[in-house]
Amino acid sequence: MIRNQIIGEPSFNLLYISPWGNLPSSLIGLITAFLVYYWQQVNFKPAESLIFRILYRCSIPSIFIWILSGYFVKDISSPIGIAAYTAVYRPVFCIIGVVGMLGFIYKVDGKYILTTI
Repeated sequence: MIRNQIIGEPSFNLLYISPWGNLPSSLIGLITAFLVYYWQQVNFKPAESLIFRILYRCSIPSIFIWILSGYFVKDISSPIGIAAYTAVYRPVFCIIGVVGMLGFIYKVDGKYILTTI
């Protein structure tokens, strides 16, 4: 059913199938891998960083807010506004997701959930 809706849609081929459409996500993944490697080398613990804990706790609600932001794009009539939103949507979604994943992996809330909010 969904496949029938996207057949012949030029934006699907340009945004989702093309290699440059997935490039920002791939680069964010590589940068995250280098960041984790650097953290291991300098013995950095994200669970002990106040800034990372704040970013992590904001990432979970932010990902839902970012998904819902697409609802308001339908009211934009400017092609430049739609193009800007389309260009920014995936990288921001990936960055928010990476912060959430790193928080889950490093168990940021495991130690501080009852002591600080």
